[in-house]
Amino acid sequence: MIQESLLKERVYKLKLFYNQTGRMPSYSEIAELFGFRSKNAAFKFIEKLIKLNLIQKDSKGKLIPISLANQIKVLGSGRGRVSIVRRRRTA
Repeated sequence: MIQESLLKERVYKLKLFYNQTGRMPSYSEIAELFGFRSKNAAFKFIEKLIKLNLIQKDSKGKLIPISLANQIKVLGSGRGRVSIVRRRRTA
C-alpha cells in the first residue's frame, strides 16, 4: 500500500497538473510525472485513486477529477454561510 505522505504528494502533483493544463494527464504523462517505469504502474496507481473516490473514468475511459477539482467559494449563498462549489473544467 502507498504510504499516506507519498499518496498526498502524488495527489498534489495531479492537482497541479490539472489546474495548470485544465485536463487530467494521460497514463504516459502520469508515469513520467511520478517516475514510474511503465504505463501499467500508472494504471495501477489510478485504480487506487478510483477506489479512494478521488477520480473516476467516463464512458470512454477518460479520467475525471472528483476531489481534485478546484473549489470556488460562493459568497452570499444561504444565511451568512459560505458555500463551496466544485468547479469542473471542460476540455
